[in-house]
Amino acid sequence: MTFKNWLINCSDYSKYGWLTADVENDKTFPNTDSYLEMMIYLMENNAGEMSTRLFKEAYEEYKEVSQ
Repeated sequence: MTFKNWLINCSDYSKYGWLTADVENDKTFPNTDSYLEMMIYLMENNAGEMSTRLFKEAYEEYKEVSQ
């Protein structure tokens, strides 16, 4: 399961709510497990500090549960 699929289908919506909604509605968000690829995508698309912080937290949780 990729990070995007996990975020949309399995993550705690109350914790990552608007990040989840943004990723779900962004059809060009990378559907990958590559942290670097997703972070570069966020930076290139002018994601704010809150978005990148939520992404980092969500990605850490994703890696913990997907091991």
